[in-house]
Amino acid sequence: FYLLIAMTTLLLSMRRKLALLAILLIARKCFAYIVEKEERWDLLWLQTLDNGAGRYTQTRTLHHDSNITISVWNAVSPQPGLRLVHCHSDNFYCSKVRTISNGEENPRYIRMELVRGKHPLILHTANEGHELWLTFCPGSSTCERLKRKTLLKDIDRVRYFDMKIKHEADSVGTVVVTATFSSQDSGCDLVVMRVSLASMTILSQKYLQHTPEPFRVDKSTARPISGLDNPVLAGTALAFWDISHRRLAIMSTAFQKSHWTIADNTTGQFSNPGSWTRMVSIAEDALVVTFFDLENHSLFVTQCNPKLCRCNPPKLVDGKAFHGDISDFGAGGFPEFQLNPWDGRPVLVYFAEKTKKRGCLRVMVCHDARCLRTSIFNASCGLAGYGRDASVAFPAPGLVLVSFLDLDGHDDPTYMQTRVALFRKSKASEES
Repeated sequence: FYLLIAMTTLLLSMRRKLALLAILLIARKCFAYIVEKEERWDLLWLQTLDNGAGRYTQTRTLHHDSNITISVWNAVSPQPGLRLVHCHSDNFYCSKVRTISNGEENPRYIRMELVRGKHPLILHTANEGHELWLTFCPGSSTCERLKRKTLLKDIDRVRYFDMKIKHEADSVGTVVVTATFSSQDSGCDLVVMRVSLASMTILSQKYLQHTPEPFRVDKSTARPISGLDNPVLAGTALAFWDISHRRLAIMSTAFQKSHWTIADNTTGQFSNPGSWTRMVSIAEDALVVTFFDLENHSLFVTQCNPKLCRCNPPKLVDGKAFHGDISDFGAGGFPEFQLNPWDGRPVLVYFAEKTKKRGCLRVMVCHDARCLRTSIFNASCGLAGYGRDASVAFPAPGLVLVSFLDLDGHDDPTYMQTRVALFRKSKASEES
């Protein structure tokens, strides 16, 4: 309607040739916007890597050969442990799966980054979640040789963690690690530490936040109701979910005590925002943050400036992601938010429930670096639990490789499969 008014006004007020040119430009803009909103991915290749896969996958691209990606996951059957594989996106081939470390039967979570773009650095729990370990593969990407450091021990339960590598010209570098852990007696704590990768020693450690209440989940709703969770690092900021105060908070990586709120329950828009928080840094003073609000079944995105201690009002991008708890079939399921190095746009991959009996690997693609406009679509679907614990890498322009878990309709780690899928970006209008 507005386009028609603009065309009519131009025809009446301008010369004919100028009017026609303006109409063509407007039509081109409108067509480009429509096409852009219809971005989809075509599935090129889907492979099962492991059965009895346990939980949590991480996938990264080797810097010296972007066609090769490394995937790591926790396995529980037949033998618990961290497993690793190399996949080649140019010929649709994955190497033989290797167990690189003994693991635990009920692993909490893992995080992996590549030191110098080729040496896996894996942060993971151990000893039934009572310890936090840092495992480094200094020799090669195949992890024949390991260096390990216990960062936390004698903990009731390590809840969640994240890390960020700081490369240095004259050494292998350091890693900043943040974690939340919970105790029934002393509550929840948020800690940050700096670790030397050369000596695998802790250089500094600081406690940033505390709640007297431990991490607790309401048994009737399966939703967290107290404690701290989901600390994430990006750029110059650290964000965390303050469940007890029903808010998502963020602070500068100067790690001062002061912090500010991204979202809370005071406005009526949110119930308890902050579940599965993820961040990417697009500039020194610009972050893009995504998070879920479980009770509202919703995914939000916002932009933050850590220098000014300011964030934009969060924008709802998916209001029907799941039924709103933290069961295996229900809660965004350890999503990943990464910056596509080929076009500079962030991409979020996460678990969604299409129906109670059907799960999907869902994708949020940003149309610009700040995620001011987004597309949401299901890249691939299966039985309940399909698409959990996803991780994303970008081996080549237009190609996207995703590792994820397929629960195959069973709420049981021994039935889980680790799968890897290669997608090619398309402009198809249908959902996969």
